[in-house]
Amino acid sequence: MSGALVAADMQRSFSLSADWLEILALARPQQYATDGDIATANDILEDRAAVAAEDDLALPEEDPDILDPATERALDAVFEEVSHRQRVLGAAYPFDLKIGKRTLSLSVSPEADDPIVEQARAIYIACLYMTGVRGGLIDAKAAKIRADPDMGNAFQICATIAAAGYMSGDAYWFGHPRPDETPFMDAIRKVAGLLQGTAAPAPPPGETLYAKDRGIDVIAWRAHHDGRPAKLIMYGQCASGMDWVGKPVTGKVHRMDSYYTLAPSKNWIPALLTPFPLYSEKENGHRLRTEEAMQGFYRQNEAEMGVIIDRLRIVRWCIEALRDVQPSMKEAVDKLDDLFAWSRTASEAVRLAA
Repeated sequence: MSGALVAADMQRSFSLSADWLEILALARPQQYATDGDIATANDILEDRAAVAAEDDLALPEEDPDILDPATERALDAVFEEVSHRQRVLGAAYPFDLKIGKRTLSLSVSPEADDPIVEQARAIYIACLYMTGVRGGLIDAKAAKIRADPDMGNAFQICATIAAAGYMSGDAYWFGHPRPDETPFMDAIRKVAGLLQGTAAPAPPPGETLYAKDRGIDVIAWRAHHDGRPAKLIMYGQCASGMDWVGKPVTGKVHRMDSYYTLAPSKNWIPALLTPFPLYSEKENGHRLRTEEAMQGFYRQNEAEMGVIIDRLRIVRWCIEALRDVQPSMKEAVDKLDDLFAWSRTASEAVRLAA
């Protein structure tokens, strides 16, 4: 395996270890991976070989005394993570999963009959590769993958679609560069029209001349049937890198109010959208060993960041939105091929590296 792919450290993050198995399955010609791969990569059992045949994924029973308790817990956590992904996504999970008493294998699923489910799987895979770059599983430079800003820009495509799905309404891709290529003040005027506010004639005094999006990437809303204000509005910040903790959107929305003479709504929802599970690489620092701890982690971060829409939620809400495409979010839907093109580049790179 070349330097473009780096095996996950199972003790560092069970989520990244699950990502590693999924990326490995996508990279291999046989399109499968097993827990033996992550065990071998972590030097747990030197004599434990990956299964060679695609149609024979069973692993031999092992002596339970071989693995120490910490390793057992780490493997169990990886098993539970991939099982959780399958439970939440159902047919939209792009892998077929088999879990035995002490074995795990996953293989790339055949193409789905439902084209929207197939699109959702492709969105999952794109987010997976973004997480791989973010988490160091894929060396973007060695793999010649376009990382930020290209990766962040690509993520805004599915984030906009997912935001519309979550709101059961529409969404506008506000983050720079916008697909409609509008200058900042024109984008403000467009948002004011969509949300029934009134834009100021010029930027507020003292504001920078170089404002692009004021840190707001996605604006989604749900309108009333009578057409009267005020809509339920969500303002979202996207985070595809390591610094999501420093990206609460609330202060940015307050600042954006100065661009209106009549703000669209006094009450709104902040949100954070990510292509990775929010807890990725946070498991040890937050002791995320139980479902109770995991739920508490989401609650604690929601208090500061707003609604959390991370990878699995991105995929599920994209399905909802793609079944009922609305006018403004269509700009993002029309850019899905750009997201998938970025993902194909990553896919080709990891296949060469495997």
